[in-house]
Amino acid sequence: MSKLYGRPIPAPPLSVRPYPYPRHLTDSNSEIAELWTVLNWISTRVTGPIHLVGYSGASFIVGRTAMEWPAMVGSLFLLAPAFPPWGLSDEPAIPAPRLFGFPLKLQGKPETVAAWDYDQRLGAQRDPHIEDTVWKQIMKHDSVGADWGSQVEGVLRYPTRLWWGWNKAMVEGDHYLGSNVPVAIVYGTSDTQVITRGPDDRPLLDSSTAPQVEHSGPPFDCRWLYPAIQGADKLMISIDNTGHFMQWEKQRNVLHSYSEQWIKNKSIDGQSKGSYHRDSSGNLVPVP
Repeated sequence: MSKLYGRPIPAPPLSVRPYPYPRHLTDSNSEIAELWTVLNWISTRVTGPIHLVGYSGASFIVGRTAMEWPAMVGSLFLLAPAFPPWGLSDEPAIPAPRLFGFPLKLQGKPETVAAWDYDQRLGAQRDPHIEDTVWKQIMKHDSVGADWGSQVEGVLRYPTRLWWGWNKAMVEGDHYLGSNVPVAIVYGTSDTQVITRGPDDRPLLDSSTAPQVEHSGPPFDCRWLYPAIQGADKLMISIDNTGHFMQWEKQRNVLHSYSEQWIKNKSIDGQSKGSYHRDSSGNLVPVP
């Protein structure tokens, strides 16, 4: 990529050898294997199940891990989980070249802030200029990306991923989520990343009930995950005036409190099961 938002940026270092990664860098198998390795290492040093917290796309990995090794997982706390009801059930036979064709994605600050602004337009509340502080921390974490895009305040680098096994059919067929593994789902009502929306800003899947062919990618709707979980030990809370970047928004303390309560007590504000909406006054209102 020689330009980003119409302006030239320094090119990545060139190699004299053939490019070794013509496709995606990671997939469900590799990332689950990495997480399992960490869990296995922890389990040799501490006693008892391990609580997993997953944000956004991490739900593909922590959710699948809980389904495959439920004895190792004490509970799941999922913030804004990416959940495609008609995502891939299995690894595709001919996956990477047609889906990606390149190993790494670059995202600039304007693109990141634009996504956040979309959430804000739908009601998500954030402090003035917090996006500048967040971006500085991202660039501090990835000094290479900061140097690559030094002319445009840096670029966020992340690998192309091929994920499967986390959809309506797979979760409905699982016997561990919500039984052996209690699950809490928390999301913002203004989230436009894991609730795919149509031109009218309404959730796209609200008006779509027809079965779809399995495919990689959107539409996403985190609200579909709750009914797909067959066990009764499940809790879902939507939070008013928050978006996909809740951990950096005005109600971040609510999120921090919720995650702490869940890990310690398997309940949030006295609730351990059911679907609720936290309104602008901080009350939990049952959702039918």
